[in-house]
Amino acid sequence: MSQGLNVKNQFSVNLKTDKKTLVVSQKIKLTNNSSEGLIDFFFNDWSHAYSSSKSPLSQRLAEEYDRRFYLGIKSKRGKTFGLKISINRKEIEWKRIDNQIDIIKISLDKTLQI
Repeated sequence: MSQGLNVKNQFSVNLKTDKKTLVVSQKIKLTNNSSEGLIDFFFNDWSHAYSSSKSPLSQRLAEEYDRRFYLGIKSKRGKTFGLKISINRKEIEWKRIDNQIDIIKISLDKTLQI
C-alpha cells in the first residue's frame, strides 16, 4: 500500500447453506493523500486462490505441507464467481493477473489525485 493512501473498508457476509456459498458485499473507500496520482489497484482474492491446483497457493501447499488439496476434488475447492466491481455505482471491468489467479487488477478511468 502506498504511504499516502487511506483505506476504509466495510463488508457484509451472508451464508447460503443450501448452496454452500458466501455472498459478500464489500465497500472500499480510497483516499489519496500522497503527492503521486494513482490509477492501478491490486486486490487479493483469497477464496479464488483455492480454485485451482495450479494456483500459487496450491503449489505452495503441495511443496510445504501435503498434496491433499492439490489432489482434491475440484468441487470441494473454494472460488469466486459472479464478481461485480463498481466505482460510484458504475460497474467497471477488472482482470486477473497472469499466473496469479488470486490477484485482481482494477484500472481507473482517470488518475486518483490528492
